[in-house]
Amino acid sequence: MSVRGTMRMTMADMADLADATPGAYRLENADTYLTPPAHVLEATRAAVGVDEFNSYPPLRGLRSLREAIAARIREDIGVEYDPESEIVVTCGAGESLLNALLATVTPGERVLLTNPTYSGMAQRVRLAGGVQAFTNLVDDGARWSLDPASVPTDCRVALIASPCMPTGTVFTRAEVETLVGDSLVIFNGAADRRCTPTGPRAATTCWSTSRRPGSARTRSRRSCCARRRLP
Repeated sequence: MSVRGTMRMTMADMADLADATPGAYRLENADTYLTPPAHVLEATRAAVGVDEFNSYPPLRGLRSLREAIAARIREDIGVEYDPESEIVVTCGAGESLLNALLATVTPGERVLLTNPTYSGMAQRVRLAGGVQAFTNLVDDGARWSLDPASVPTDCRVALIASPCMPTGTVFTRAEVETLVGDSLVIFNGAADRRCTPTGPRAATTCWSTSRRPGSARTRSRRSCCARRRLP
């Protein structure tokens, strides 16, 4: 029996449809016609012939990369991290999300998610043995806003993003406080720095100053950074 015969995914069906449609973009993977910056291409080509970069790296990631990540987080949000003990490099944003869930979620435990949400976040909760507990975002005509009445109060772990996928909602301080409460937060920061006509700009999500987030970043094919924050 084929894999397609045992597990059918709507995302895969839509991807196949997009591939068969001239001019369509595969937005489920954020694929675009844009190429990486020239300096990224140059560095990638140069690294091919360097022995240091053609073997298994340290399990936590190269020290130089962890130091660069620490510097970037310091620049972005003003928080200091020890590259040696507080930063781990993973093989993509999805792996870091799943790693965080596996490390924090007890099988059968409810995990707070927004609805709608990125399907990859919801699926990873199930892979970690958690139970999805959704809180609603409501289209009020101006934006998709949090419905405070729908926020579960029995979730020890919250898996959220801001801006949210797919709505693009950037939570206000009041929404963050209502949504998070005292929960352990796993933050999908894949889009918390977004491009504007004047360059990158940090999203305006506000986090309690009493929470010191842990962090891991991954660099995607488009040379964008994703950050995971744990209080």
